Amino acid sequence: MNKRKIPSQLVGVVLVIMMLSVTQNVNAQFRLSIGVEADLLRGNQISSKGLGFSLGEEFSTSEKTGLLGQLGYVFLLPEEDYSASYMVPLHVGFRVYLKSKQKGVYLQGLLGAHIISMKSKSVTDLHFSSSGEDAVLTRFSQSYGLGYVASEKIDIVFRYNYIFNILGTSNYVGIRVAYNLF
Repeated sequence: MNKRKIPSQLVGVVLVIMMLSVTQNVNAQFRLSIGVEADLLRGNQISSKGLGFSLGEEFSTSEKTGLLGQLGYVFLLPEEDYSASYMVPLHVGFRVYLKSKQKGVYLQGLLGAHIISMKSKSVTDLHFSSSGEDAVLTRFSQSYGLGYVASEKIDIVFRYNYIFNILGTSNYVGIRVAYNLF
């Protein structure tokens, strides 16, 4: 199997620059947010909890819909003897508001990739074997969420995430509480 390492820091910096430059030009249709995340991973031998942050942007496409882009960093808290790991979710998707634009309850769907870094220990983390050495893997992922815009500045979403790989799917639930910058 050919392991190709992707410099996650470079990808993240490029996405942030792109999101900020586009937002500066057309900020009436864009909404930029920064959020904190808490995740609970299922069926994972190394880490059962994750904490992180994310940067998100929404482009209004109609009265009740928007296109999304999100970049996150989730630190996976280690269990007992294992080293810590992290995930970098990179997603694009859509949001559909059930009542009015940027108010109340909404549904969202995201597609993208998770860049997963595992520290050395010969165990399986999210169904990805690390074979005793540090590894960085990139896997296709998707997410479905139910959210609520609590105010002009506060946005809360509960998400169910899937990560696909050769051995099957791994999944986790998460909550993101975001502050809308503009």
